Amino acid sequence: MDKVSLTASMRSNLLSLQNISRQVDATQNRLSTGKKVNSAIDNPSSYYTARSLSNRASDLDALLDSMGQAVSTIKAATTSLETAADFLEQAAAVANQTMEKAQSVIAHVSTEEELLAAINSGKEGLIVLDNDITMSANQNIELKDGQSLAGARYFDSSKPQTKLNFNFAGKIDNAIVVGNNTMISDLEINVTSDTCSNYTNAVLQGTAKVNLIYNNIDINMDFDAATGQGYYAMRCGDIEMRGNVNIIYTGSKANSLDMRGISRASVTMNDAVFNSSGFYYDVGNCTLTLNGNSRYNSSSGVYNLVYSDIYFNDSSSANLTAPQSCCGVGIYMQSAQTRLNISSSKPFFEGWYSYDAKIKAVDGAVISLSSGRFTAESDTDIKISGQVAELPSPQFSKDAAANVENDETYKSVMDDFAAYIQACRDNRTPNKVSDTQYSDILSQYDSLIKDSSYKGVNLLQNQDLKVTFNESRSAWLDVKGKDASSAALELTTTEWNSKEDIEKSIEELTAAMNQIRTMSAELGSYYNIVLNRQDF
Repeated sequence: MDKVSLTASMRSNLLSLQNISRQVDATQNRLSTGKKVNSAIDNPSSYYTARSLSNRASDLDALLDSMGQAVSTIKAATTSLETAADFLEQAAAVANQTMEKAQSVIAHVSTEEELLAAINSGKEGLIVLDNDITMSANQNIELKDGQSLAGARYFDSSKPQTKLNFNFAGKIDNAIVVGNNTMISDLEINVTSDTCSNYTNAVLQGTAKVNLIYNNIDINMDFDAATGQGYYAMRCGDIEMRGNVNIIYTGSKANSLDMRGISRASVTMNDAVFNSSGFYYDVGNCTLTLNGNSRYNSSSGVYNLVYSDIYFNDSSSANLTAPQSCCGVGIYMQSAQTRLNISSSKPFFEGWYSYDAKIKAVDGAVISLSSGRFTAESDTDIKISGQVAELPSPQFSKDAAANVENDETYKSVMDDFAAYIQACRDNRTPNKVSDTQYSDILSQYDSLIKDSSYKGVNLLQNQDLKVTFNESRSAWLDVKGKDASSAALELTTTEWNSKEDIEKSIEELTAAMNQIRTMSAELGSYYNIVLNRQDF
């Protein structure tokens, strides 16, 4: 083959084209890789410098991701502590509220003289009757504000109910006058009399008094008066019933004497059983609120409820048995689980003196009458005028139950009072409802602490976290975890049998809150350090 001969100008142009081709290839390579130098051959100094910088950038990216995870771990712990503090504040509110009602023992008494001396001392607190006491004829008791009475069973459930007996002869008076902030607990109060009053006196007299607690008490009244009328079992202001409360008139002249149960009171029942029988009317001019599994069982002489409002909440229920049952009442069934049973020889409500009755029932609430069982079909608001045999449709639907005796649903709610009452007595200390709430809050608190982990690290369960800040691992931060459980915070007093127990719980809560605040401050400091290094 003949040799190709190039002139100098042609050789110069060819070299220029080759140089342009190499530059195009280099540019395309840089555009596709994002790198100016892709191998040590191109430029060893630039290549190894770039590789070193790229490796450091990759290490820093990994560190940034690690720091981000650390931030999330610390944030999970700090957020949990904020909620945990709310739980402790809620527990403190329960303890302080109970503290307002709790009382220390100021005296143990066994005689009338010791009882009156303890009352006359004027000291606030609990007077415990260690034995039965029978007061002298026409002698009553007038408690000062903050003074309370309790039987021996209050502290020892194996003991029988302590009896406190009153006998009025030729005159009538209040048996026990209560003060503000008074508790009557675990007593059987027996009152006999040969006369009666004119709607002014009561076994427990506390008109307009506030913060009254009646816990596991029995009131038995036997009046055989020839004249007079209008004596009450309770004539009180603001009452909370707990456990089991019985009021019974055993005399033979309930109608002629107009014996009455509770009057002019605002009664709240918290998981309580209230039994009443024998009175001309049972509850009059009152507001009665049933919470939890409270039961109201009444078999009065003529009327159960007169000019009163009764509120049913949760799974509460009532069993009313009387010739005319109710008059001028408001019945508010605020839960679908509530039950009302009315057994009356006359149709349902009696429109006495033209006072109408009112029923408000949520969908599903059940009212049983002698004519059958009626279920609210929707949220219902009706007015009852005069006597009513059946509840109106379509507000209520009537099922196939012929009468309340065949209502198995209702019977399952109301049967076995004895077992329920005994359970209430075993839970005798009035603080028990509150300390159960307190324990439940602490249980939820501990659950929150256990759920405060992020990617397997829980700083509130003594687990530590190491956060590295540079690629050489020469700079780091050790985030020290703490044990924030209720046991570690020494919240150990959960049984409240006295005022001192509650005071101890409050002290423990105060110390625990201080520890929580310290933990939050430490975690906040760690959080800011990691964020600053992450930004850097």
